[in-house]
Amino acid sequence: MEEKKKYNWIDGNITIDFEMPLVMKNLILDMEKLDEEKDYGYLNYCDALDDLAKECYVQGRFTKEQWDRLVRKYGGIYK
Repeated sequence: MEEKKKYNWIDGNITIDFEMPLVMKNLILDMEKLDEEKDYGYLNYCDALDDLAKECYVQGRFTKEQWDRLVRKYGGIYK
């Protein structure tokens, strides 16, 4: 029997192990809920997360690698 995936768009193989602003953590919690519900509104949140990550990068709070990892994990690519 095939194991059921928890998420549709989130890549559970990518680990996020760095500190994020509270607003970003809350956005990700919302995204996880939308993903579990297969709500296509999730894709709008992907843009918001990318914008927040870009701002953190510009401010020197994230490295380019951290920004890329967030986008790869939550980027909304359907599998």
